[in-house]
Amino acid sequence: MVDEATRRMLLDTFGPGLMDAYGCNETGSCAVKLPGMDSFYVYADTHVLNLIDENGNLSDEGRVIGTTLYKKDFPIINYEIGDTATSETVDGLRFIKTIKGRTNDMVKHADGTETSATELMKIPNGITGIAQFRYVQTAIDEIHILLVQDPGDTSHSREEIEEFYNRKVEDLYGRPEYKLVFEWMDEIPPDENGKMRCFVRKI
Repeated sequence: MVDEATRRMLLDTFGPGLMDAYGCNETGSCAVKLPGMDSFYVYADTHVLNLIDENGNLSDEGRVIGTTLYKKDFPIINYEIGDTATSETVDGLRFIKTIKGRTNDMVKHADGTETSATELMKIPNGITGIAQFRYVQTAIDEIHILLVQDPGDTSHSREEIEEFYNRKVEDLYGRPEYKLVFEWMDEIPPDENGKMRCFVRKI
C-alpha cells in the first residue's frame, strides 16, 4: 500500500492522472483505480475477487480471496491474498472500495482484541511536515513510529509533530494505551520483499 504522504507527493509531482493498481505476485494485477475514481475496478474478465467474513461467508467486507481465470501454467484458485478490503455493488458490478491491508498487520491490544491500523495511518493527514512514516508494534504496549521529515516543509518542529502523534493516538484509543517511541530517519527502507508497509506488527 502507498501511504497518504507518499500519495500526495506523487500527485504533486506527476499530476492527477495516475492509476493505482492492486494485486500480488501470485495473481498479478487484478484491480485498478483509474484517475478520478473512488473505487477499484476488478478485471472481471481475467480475475475473480471475493471477500470472505470471519465465518467464511461472502461479504461486502472481509479477507480478499483471488482466482485467476486464465493462468494455466500455475492455476491460482481461491487464493487468500492476505489483505482485507471493503466493497460495494454499483449497477450490478462489484467494486473494491478500500484495501485495508494485511490481516497479520492488525493492531494488537492488551485485552487480546485486534483492530485495523487504518485509523493510525490517517493521523499524518492532520499535520504537515512528514514525508514518510511507518508504525512498528514491538510489544503489546509499545509502538515505534518511524518518521522522515519533509525538507520542503518545516512549519512544525519534530517536537510538535511528536506531541501531535501522542495526542491523536491517545484520542483514538481513548486512553494512553501505548508508549510511543519516535525514530527520525533520513529514509524509511522497504521491507526485504520490497514492500513499503505503513504498519508492521512484530508480536
